[in-house]
Amino acid sequence: MSGVAGGPVTFLFSDIEGSTRLVKALRERYARVLAEHQRLVRAAIAGHGGQEVDTQGDAFFVAFASAKQAVLCALQVQRALAAHDWPDGAPVRVRIGIHTGQAIQVGEGYTGLAVHRAARICAAARGGQVLISQATQTLIADEEEELGFALEDLGERRLKDLDRPVRLFQLAATGLDTRSPPAARQRPAELPGGGAASVRIGDVSADPAGMAAAWVYSPALTSFTGRAGPVAEVAGLLERHRLVTVTGPGGSGRTRLAGEVATQVAGRFADGVWLTELAAVADPALVASVVAAGLRIPGQPGAPAAEALVQLLARRQLLLVLDNCDQVIGAAAELCTELLAACDDVRVLATSREPLAVAGEAAFRLAPPAAVRVVIAEDMALLREGLTRLLAEAGFDVVGGAADLPGLLELVNRTAPDAALIDIKMPPTHTDEGLKAAAIIRQRHPGTAVLLLSSYLESRYASSLLEQHPASSGYLLKERVYNSAVLADALERVCSGQCVIDPAIVSQLLGRSRERGPLDELTEREREILALMAEGYSNHSICSRLVISPRTVESHVRSVFIKHGIAESPDSSRRVLAVLAFLQA
Repeated sequence: MSGVAGGPVTFLFSDIEGSTRLVKALRERYARVLAEHQRLVRAAIAGHGGQEVDTQGDAFFVAFASAKQAVLCALQVQRALAAHDWPDGAPVRVRIGIHTGQAIQVGEGYTGLAVHRAARICAAARGGQVLISQATQTLIADEEEELGFALEDLGERRLKDLDRPVRLFQLAATGLDTRSPPAARQRPAELPGGGAASVRIGDVSADPAGMAAAWVYSPALTSFTGRAGPVAEVAGLLERHRLVTVTGPGGSGRTRLAGEVATQVAGRFADGVWLTELAAVADPALVASVVAAGLRIPGQPGAPAAEALVQLLARRQLLLVLDNCDQVIGAAAELCTELLAACDDVRVLATSREPLAVAGEAAFRLAPPAAVRVVIAEDMALLREGLTRLLAEAGFDVVGGAADLPGLLELVNRTAPDAALIDIKMPPTHTDEGLKAAAIIRQRHPGTAVLLLSSYLESRYASSLLEQHPASSGYLLKERVYNSAVLADALERVCSGQCVIDPAIVSQLLGRSRERGPLDELTEREREILALMAEGYSNHSICSRLVISPRTVESHVRSVFIKHGIAESPDSSRRVLAVLAFLQA
């Protein structure tokens, strides 16, 4: 290592993933496991000319004069550990981070930003994985093939305490775990008990047990004009408190406020922002399992989900958003207490009618907006009454109900509501009275939004609605109305001028068989953006949900128009035409 003081040095950091779990499982036998681990790592260091700068417990800090030797050392370490016969079949999985940069040698140690960057890269890896910075990759890029490995580009990642994203590469070679990250975006996955953990990822993503993901959630479903104050206040509370709960009645905008805050503070968290939606979870015993599923933590037979969460999050720096805790507030509070006690760099942003009553919690009470006036058209009296109660509990003002088309039109003429919630099939023919009602209401009362409900997954209804009324209209499956948060959100969005289409329709259209067309020419990102456009999201909302810049969204939207052959025209909305083409594809 002579001759490198003050010059470029390649640093390697490593530690054992889940070492606390191993200590608990092996007890007195762990000492032998640790000794074997250290023996194998030191053999690789010596074989590749490394300098062991420091060792603390299961962690190594090593310096190399050669970037190539550092990477070959890491490769030998992972292969040796994978091949070793460990006691009781308990594998020792080590994560390794490598970075090359300028450093100052002080005695037997080193100081400088490069040292900290290498340590953060190691912390971002999962067990069995080797992560390498772009600085190191550049030095060995031309030698990969002859050295018997490849470096897979994982893109830019945010790392804890670093002000800019870092481009990382994964070492790929025979005998190494190189599991691929999940797809860039997934639809909500159905969970036990009817819950759905909604996962939304930015430009780069990965398993939380592995890479620190550029993960972020933000609904940003409607305009937040005039709410900059609450956003700034809640963001400030998150700086001072590890648990912040946004409280208020249903329909007050708790979810949207939490999403806006999450978007603004995402850069503070190296491992991003993760969302779990709890509105549909009725069984408190399932809360930890739903949160674990949202983080894609595989279930372990006989192991409590809360324990798995603690093991994963103990070394992560992230914000966990628990949305709509109302029905399971006690279980949510218990989980937060356990996570915050064991995971120093985890913060929680929750939404609920009331605070979780956890020590150290800060609560922000969101005042309800002016009540939206709604009329309901549904020929089944029991369902009409149920919808009335549901909306009233969510803070809406239900000004009347009707059982048929004539009754609905008379009610709208008399009350001039903000929105009409309409069954698509009503007397007398039970075919498309709802569509006819929507056309008449939007023509006679432009200020009244319409939201159609249907028991059937028919894209032609959605297409017909959008053709006639591209703004302040929506189509939702009836099964959604049992979730007051979903129904309230859809009504608020159509009242704000958006067009809402049920996500199931969008999923059906994306997955169905069809002849090749313009949709097939779109990139994965363009398809993702077009799907969000079809669900009624504005460019601003898409920016927030995908964590990309307005310019990037505009570029993708423009590309969608071009590939669909939609030219600029002052007489038509290109956005509506693109969504119509999508619905009719």
